[in-house]
Amino acid sequence: MKNDIKNNKKLYKNDFLLIFFVIILTVAATIPLYFFGKTDADCIAVYIDGKEYARFSLLEDADTEISDVGMTLKIQDGKAFVTDSDCPDKTCKGMSISASSSGSESIICIPNKVVIKKVSSKDGNGKGVNVVAG
Repeated sequence: MKNDIKNNKKLYKNDFLLIFFVIILTVAATIPLYFFGKTDADCIAVYIDGKEYARFSLLEDADTEISDVGMTLKIQDGKAFVTDSDCPDKTCKGMSISASSSGSESIICIPNKVVIKKVSSKDGNGKGVNVVAG
């Protein structure tokens, strides 16, 4: 009976060490993502059927009608979101892109074949931001 208690104590010690090392490895693996995963994306690019339609700055507020697909895109306070869409399920209305977040974000409307994703103004053709807002 006493041997069972001693063996259980060793098992708990080893479990603690295993959990500790897993936590240390997880933190060590996410540190590079935190420091190097950030992008300097300050624009969004709108792609319709795989072709770039337009680029808009996330730093300027705008309300834009994408008339080719019946979608309204709003940029306000560094966030881009769809306010209206002609698609049947309207899932794209629940998505948003933020200038302040790290990593890449996208708004995807499959029925309209529209992809809106965060990009850098330095990417692409080098002409900067193409904004047509009305």
